[in-house]
Amino acid sequence: MCVVFDIANNRERLVAHVDYKHHMVFIRFIIGHAEYLKGGWKHDCTAERYTIKGFGAPRPITSEAQNEHYTTLLHDLVMRGHLNRKEEEYVELLSLLIEAYEEEHYSIRDASPVEVIKELMAANDLRQKDLVRIFGSESIVSLVLNGQRPLAVEHIRALNRRFKVSPAAFIKA
Repeated sequence: MCVVFDIANNRERLVAHVDYKHHMVFIRFIIGHAEYLKGGWKHDCTAERYTIKGFGAPRPITSEAQNEHYTTLLHDLVMRGHLNRKEEEYVELLSLLIEAYEEEHYSIRDASPVEVIKELMAANDLRQKDLVRIFGSESIVSLVLNGQRPLAVEHIRALNRRFKVSPAAFIKA
């Protein structure tokens, strides 16, 4: 049976042939979304034999318990070190499955520009008055930090220079 795993936040596909009877996965290839839509991969779902003695064929993660199991298995393999090629491929596949599950179930929202500024202030042990050189006055600093005034382009440039953080961090998505 040919199985397609959505990976990389649905930008890529891992195409594999799964032999459930013998607990084996045959990795065929990883393709981009555009190539996947063309459908040419459907005609060739045979692949390199992929099995490791003692490990079952990984399947898409559908529960927290399965995610925990795969995470523990991945940790144990990585900590063991000195993996052979098949084990390294197995680690890569587990990583992709775990990443796909966790991106879907544990997504982290983007921080707002104000949250970024407050975090940078805390990390650099700064107070509002320390940002006056960037914003021009304490009242503007206060308005920005309270969400009552948006950041101006010159503020974003000055924050970028001061904290060496991408200007994108200060632009509301």
